[in-house]
Amino acid sequence: MDRFSGINGKIRRILLEKDYQVEVLEINGESPSSLVYERYEAVLPVQQFVHNPGFTLACETCPNYQKNLSCPPDSPVFEDYLNKMQTARVICLRIPQDPMEGSTPEDRYRKSFRRARGLLTRELLGFRQKGFLIAGCGACRSCPVCALEEGEKDCRNPDLRIYSLESLGTNLTALTRRCFDFDLEWSSPESAAQFVCAIGAVFY
Repeated sequence: MDRFSGINGKIRRILLEKDYQVEVLEINGESPSSLVYERYEAVLPVQQFVHNPGFTLACETCPNYQKNLSCPPDSPVFEDYLNKMQTARVICLRIPQDPMEGSTPEDRYRKSFRRARGLLTRELLGFRQKGFLIAGCGACRSCPVCALEEGEKDCRNPDLRIYSLESLGTNLTALTRRCFDFDLEWSSPESAAQFVCAIGAVFY
């Protein structure tokens, strides 16, 4: 196993004796301080994804439900979206929560998730520009206001729209365990998660 000494910029890779890779990355110059996070990556056959349209029922409790054209009931099902894609590069950004951000555990979780999702989205869009099919996490934020919220039925920027894995019916808990051997954490009024994860995939 290759180890790293210290953190310097963006390239510090640990090759583990497993089927995934993890990098420890640092972003400098962000307020209030630099951000150090983990980037996990694994290659997985698409047939090993656990997915079911029924999993999207959980989306009905989300405030974005029926307000975003990337989310159910406007998102496609897993098989239709992937078409003939056979392999996925699964990417997970795991960010520690800042205990000083937000007034409640849930508020801190949301702020950390937005930060993680923003980093993941930029990376995934880079893959899309190279011609790959991608899926991200959470509701699409490519437009300041989704066309659906303003009564329109068609996406204004379909080339920028990103469906999330969960909107396609993917079980993210099962995917994370299979790929990276750890469980996702969630915050509630009673307890705070230590880490927040943003998970996406590149299909080919």
